[in-house]
Amino acid sequence: MTGFVIGCAAMLIAALVWITLPLWRPRENVDLNASRRERRISSIGVIAAVSVTAVAMYAGLSNWNWKATEAVAKQSASIEDMLSRLEARLAANPNDVDGWLLLGRSNVALQRFAPAVPTGSAACCT
Repeated sequence: MTGFVIGCAAMLIAALVWITLPLWRPRENVDLNASRRERRISSIGVIAAVSVTAVAMYAGLSNWNWKATEAVAKQSASIEDMLSRLEARLAANPNDVDGWLLLGRSNVALQRFAPAVPTGSAACCT
């Protein structure tokens, strides 16, 4: 999501440079001192108008579900918290077979395959 926002900001800046660059270039047949101030004010006005319009259009026309993104982030943090508590419990009681199975299944479900595979001499079955 952050990459998307950075990309949008970069495109907005590129568009603003492209739009306002002609306003910053001096023209030959115009008094430079008088028109410089007017060109700068016009540039600032264009930058403000385009920026506000772009943000308003994105907010109004976007179908992105911001609340769902927050819910997924909270759920992910909750899962991480539960797994860390399970790991702490298993460190205190390493003979809890059901706990180890739950931890292994959880790691597989989260596609963390390296921690899900048992290692060491106890993992080898004959």
